[in-house]
Amino acid sequence: MKQSARLKPAVAIAFVIVGILSYGIYYAHAAFTITATPPPVMQIVQQRVRSVIDDIGYLNLTADPAYFVQLKSVTITFAGSALSNGAAAFTVTLKSLTGTTPQTCTPSGNSCTVTFVPTYAVSAGATKSIKIRIDSTNFYDAPGVTETLTATIQNASDILWNDGVTDNIPLEDTNTPLIIATAQYI
Repeated sequence: MKQSARLKPAVAIAFVIVGILSYGIYYAHAAFTITATPPPVMQIVQQRVRSVIDDIGYLNLTADPAYFVQLKSVTITFAGSALSNGAAAFTVTLKSLTGTTPQTCTPSGNSCTVTFVPTYAVSAGATKSIKIRIDSTNFYDAPGVTETLTATIQNASDILWNDGVTDNIPLEDTNTPLIIATAQYI
């Protein structure tokens, strides 16, 4: 399953009111597309084995040919039965991002959230992929039952970016939730 979010460039707006020229807020938003795709093995094998190195999906960032984009923060929400019944904390890593530290996701109920603060630039017209890797070895494991896990960009403010002019621009609300991956563990 592939999902995407497309952000549109903003435009300058000027108003003339009773002969006085008044400018609205102006900033050029760099347009970019975010897609979420599972790794090829996940498209074939839906019942996964818990693993120390469990690559569950990719976030692909594509900058508009006229702009560059700088990723400022990424918040990923994990939820599902694999995190229930006292499942232990697990490590989440964003591969392909230099300078990011693995984060610990500590389940509460059947969900948890991690936030990364990379400085990750995507050149104009380029696409970069970020691999989401987790350690699923300590997920809940009920005998004879398949447990599920979903990774999502839940809210518009879960991805913040910079267009070279404006800092910490969120996604548009209509682009969330963005499902990165849904996994089933045996």
